[in-house]
Amino acid sequence: MPTINELASTNTITGSDQFPVYVSGSGDARKASASTLLAYIQSAWMDPTYTRITASPTLAGFTLPLPTTANSLFVLLTPTGTMATGTIVLPPAASAADGQEIVLYTSQEVTALSFTLNGATALNGAPTGIQAGAALTLRYDVLSTAWYTTTKPSSVGSGTPNYLPKWTAPTTLGDSIVRDNGTAVSIGGVPTGDRLTVYGTAQATAADSSNGFNAINSSSTAARFPGFRAYNYAGAFAATCETVFQASTARGTFAAPAALLSGDRIGALSFWGHNGVDFFAAANVYARATSNWAAARASELYFQTTSAGTTADRLRISPTGNVELATNNTVFDAGGTGQGVRLSAAPGNPDPNVLDAYDEGTFTPVYNGAGIVGTVTFAGRYQRVGNQVTTSITISVAAASSFTFTSATDSFTNFPAAIVPTENSALGNMVGDGWIFYLYKLGIVFSAVFFKNGSPTYSMSAGETIRFTAPTYLI
Repeated sequence: MPTINELASTNTITGSDQFPVYVSGSGDARKASASTLLAYIQSAWMDPTYTRITASPTLAGFTLPLPTTANSLFVLLTPTGTMATGTIVLPPAASAADGQEIVLYTSQEVTALSFTLNGATALNGAPTGIQAGAALTLRYDVLSTAWYTTTKPSSVGSGTPNYLPKWTAPTTLGDSIVRDNGTAVSIGGVPTGDRLTVYGTAQATAADSSNGFNAINSSSTAARFPGFRAYNYAGAFAATCETVFQASTARGTFAAPAALLSGDRIGALSFWGHNGVDFFAAANVYARATSNWAAARASELYFQTTSAGTTADRLRISPTGNVELATNNTVFDAGGTGQGVRLSAAPGNPDPNVLDAYDEGTFTPVYNGAGIVGTVTFAGRYQRVGNQVTTSITISVAAASSFTFTSATDSFTNFPAAIVPTENSALGNMVGDGWIFYLYKLGIVFSAVFFKNGSPTYSMSAGETIRFTAPTYLI
């Protein structure tokens, strides 16, 4: 028989190839196939020998001591039901072998599972609970005198169909408040026919100028797109039930809001259009603080439109309710002595369809004559609407006094310039007993007189008060 160094070499071995072996039991040399040698190596070194341990705890808080052994263990745990807590006491570290494994399987959930190290320095990666039908594997490392988790359940817990899971503990899953039935998603309640339903308050935040909430319609056939709809179902409806769109603004931070200052914008409703390149503002409605809110709350509301590419304020509602067009041109005064609707006080608008002047007021007529005996007072009033004017003079004669107007010499002047006609004119109203209250314009003089054919004077007695009104005239 040739020695081994005299044999030819081969790079390919098959299962039927033979190897010489010394059989210690018989004291002689024999042959063994490569397949026989492989099976022996796998059995002796690659497959550990497991000792089977079974336990059936009946009470929560159970403790299961594992035996003192260097063998790997297969622990079959069959509790009588779900266990809230349980403890596994590991084999003593002094007797544990390098590479020793513990495979644990449980038929019931152990919600809180703990391990007693029993001399080991640590147990790394162990779960804090294990679900029904799950298994885990521990392996001992003699150099670090520690156990390591090599396999463990991916999750622990149970859930309800259509509920999205959430981690209720570091290794435990349960139901979240989000539901998905395959066609709709809801948060905090039952899904409806809409894609998403939120029960309760929803908040969209943005850390910069990006949009907090976007509603996008990609349909080219929709005649109307309700990007935001709010429904209010109040049951037995009360007057205080309302659907509210609220824009809340503060200085400071979300955690520590601070009071607004005068000039701060509080909120806006903005309409944008696309010009083929980008979106631009078309119209806005916005509210602005007009005071420092820490002291007193006051605000104004603005309406803006766009002309020739420029968006500007067109209408303002003041804190007291005045309505103003453009800049401080009040058209409605909600309080004070001037309350009511206001028209333009600046005549001369060339548009004939615009009522470009409205004015009313009082004046003190000047009496030009010598007919006062005692105390007589004169008060004038006027009203102008467009180019039409109505005016009057009230004469009051005090006690023990009298007033005589001489038609040939006396007159009243000092009428406001806003109601003086531009052309020479004369007009009058009958005041009784044939007398006429005349207004006339001659040159630059605008006067009022009393006139009656054949009577030189018009007289008033003590205690009399009479208002004389001229007919409406054009200026």
